[in-house]
Amino acid sequence: MNESIASKFAFSLNVSFVAMAIVFGILVILWFVIRSQSFLLGEKKGSKVEESVDLNEVKKGNIEEVLQTIDISKDYEIVAAIMAALSAELDTPISGLNIKSIKRVNTLNSNWQKTSIDEKLNN
Repeated sequence: MNESIASKFAFSLNVSFVAMAIVFGILVILWFVIRSQSFLLGEKKGSKVEESVDLNEVKKGNIEEVLQTIDISKDYEIVAAIMAALSAELDTPISGLNIKSIKRVNTLNSNWQKTSIDEKLNN
């Protein structure tokens, strides 16, 4: 009780440093255990060949527009999702919509994609 604040602070710092030293020592021991296991199990450094790929490089080639017709009788879930999205977007009831065919369009020039990107960037 008669100890000063400075001696209490010094004692707490001493305890903190001892605890950090113990944790550091345990981490070093674990590091040596892991290294010895990898040595004993025969893991070789540099055995994996990695190709350096430039992510900024864009390969331009012939892009073909592919039209894909989806059979409505087989894909009820896709039709239901598209009808729900159209109903929400156009504010019309689903009973007022009639989907005859679904065709995939070129996504590089899609207005939906451009609008979505613009909305994400502006929000």
